Amino acid sequence: MIEVQSGNEAGWEANAAALTLRERLAAVPVAPDDSLIAALGVDGGVDPGTIPGVRLTTNEETLDGELDRFFDVISSQPPGPSRARRVIESRAARGPIEVGRDLARTNGRTLDPINYTQGVAISGRLRFALLDQAAADSVNDVASLVEPLVSGPGKMFSTSPGAPELATVVWAEEMLELTGDARYGDVLAGAMHCFKARGADVPPSPLDQNFIAEDHFFASAVIGRGAHINTDSSTAGYVNALTDFILKAGIQEESGLYKHSRNGPVHWGRGNGFAAIGVAEYLTYIPSKWRHDGGEIEAKFRRHMNALQALQQPSGMYLQVLDSPGSYQELTATCMIGYAMARGIRMGILDDKFLQSVKSAWLAVAERIDTAGNVIDGC
Repeated sequence: MIEVQSGNEAGWEANAAALTLRERLAAVPVAPDDSLIAALGVDGGVDPGTIPGVRLTTNEETLDGELDRFFDVISSQPPGPSRARRVIESRAARGPIEVGRDLARTNGRTLDPINYTQGVAISGRLRFALLDQAAADSVNDVASLVEPLVSGPGKMFSTSPGAPELATVVWAEEMLELTGDARYGDVLAGAMHCFKARGADVPPSPLDQNFIAEDHFFASAVIGRGAHINTDSSTAGYVNALTDFILKAGIQEESGLYKHSRNGPVHWGRGNGFAAIGVAEYLTYIPSKWRHDGGEIEAKFRRHMNALQALQQPSGMYLQVLDSPGSYQELTATCMIGYAMARGIRMGILDDKFLQSVKSAWLAVAERIDTAGNVIDGC
């Protein structure tokens, strides 16, 4: 990191990570201690670690000469990658199983609070258990974790839960498959039955009446899984309500991107992620015999994926506001969009031109997950 600031006389400062660079530039320790340059050089025992940093104070007359000297110094004896770069590269070198093990150390281990963020993590642990024999004990652990909700689901469903709370139970489908315990199916059906029709041009309750992007996931994750395990005709009404919501929300624009809501014109990264993963969930779980959309939902999905592919950053990440240069590169939007593209490829809805986008998103995400399962850059 090089910082340049205006001053009457030329002089160099260097942080603690600059090592020999400090001596070769005849630099003094950087001040103040709470500046960015100083902080990058502090080894606090937290990954990814330190980055060498120098500050040049100079005027216009001496600027070119000092920068030439700096580049001569680092060209003759390159400093090599920083500790932070080495750590990030080691994260990126992990395979999916290794990353899954790291995530499972700390994620998917609580149901407090009752919210989709906890439920999705538990579902992730269970899906990972199917891939990694070392995680097989996760099923028993999850069974104990969710037992209070499974043994007394009426309490949850009698308190008018919101959509984010209902999506907590996404793990029930995996637990039903893994254990054969019909109670898990009952929990999922109970969540699906909480969606109630409210008339024309109004989404089912408890979805937001402003047709927000997040609800594409909350509704599809629950109703989709519910329809997958309950194929009798009583489920058709919920599927029809979900289909109408996706088709008539009116927040996907001509470009293919989703605005946040009918009254929210911003192309929010997470909002588009929720829409992407929500439509992917619909296409994954809703039986084809109940799809009466004439292929329109698949077409909406392809149009969205094409628009998103064009906005992926060189790093593989997606921005907090997709088309606002300068907004930061956000983890969870990248996760959801990458997941939706991967699912689309697997279902044969997307062609192989999306493979590189998925690989780039995966690499970017892996770099932001540490070995203890912590993540960074999430909204």
